[in-house]
Amino acid sequence: MVKTERKASAPKGKTAASKEDPFISAEADMPPSEAGGAKPYSRARDNWEKVPGNALLRAIREEQLARGENTDDAVREGLGLTVSGWNNIINGSRDIRTLATRPGQLRWLANYLRMPPVAIRIMAGEMEIDELQVEVGLDDRLRLTAEALRKDPVWAVYAPHNIKKEWDTLPLKIRMLIKALYDAEQQRTYNWAVEQASAAPSRKRGKEPLVDDI
Repeated sequence: MVKTERKASAPKGKTAASKEDPFISAEADMPPSEAGGAKPYSRARDNWEKVPGNALLRAIREEQLARGENTDDAVREGLGLTVSGWNNIINGSRDIRTLATRPGQLRWLANYLRMPPVAIRIMAGEMEIDELQVEVGLDDRLRLTAEALRKDPVWAVYAPHNIKKEWDTLPLKIRMLIKALYDAEQQRTYNWAVEQASAAPSRKRGKEPLVDDI
C-alpha cells in the first residue's frame, strides 16, 4: 500500500490578500527559509497597515489609478529611484520616510498628489499630526473673547480696557458667561445676514412697484 503525504494548505484568505494588496511583499508567499524573516518595515507582516508610510503608499496607488497609470515608471522616475530602490520601498525593505526628508522628492510627491508638503510628511510617518497642534488654555481662550469685544464696535463700550486688571480678575464663571453670550449674539447676527443675503435675489426677481406719473 502506497502512502501519500498531504501538503499543508495555506490559511484561508492568505493568497487572496496577497493578490489584492499591492503592498504585501512577494516574500509573504515564500517559505521562511527563502524569505529570510520579516523586515522591520515589511508590509508582509501581519501588522502591515500600521507600518509608517502606509498611508502615503495608499495615496500614491489611488493617484495612479486615477491617472490611469498601469506601471510605477512615472512615480519612480519622478522620485529619481531605480527599479530596485522603488521595489525596496514597496516591500518595506527601505523606509519610505526617507522620501519625506529629502526636499526634492518631498516637493515632487506634493505636486503629484496635489497636497501640501506637510501632509506628505504626516502620511509618510515622518512627523506626527500632534506637532501641528497648539494647546491653548481656558484663560487664553477667554482672553481672546475679551480682545474680540474690544474690536467689536457694538460691544467695545462694554469691553475691558485693561484685560489683566479688569478681565482676568473676574470670576471664571462670569467670564465664561460673557463669552457664551457674545458667541450667541455673533451666531444670531451671522444667521440674520445669511437670511438677508438669500432673500435679496427673490426680491429682485419680483415685480417692480408701479409708480404713477406725476
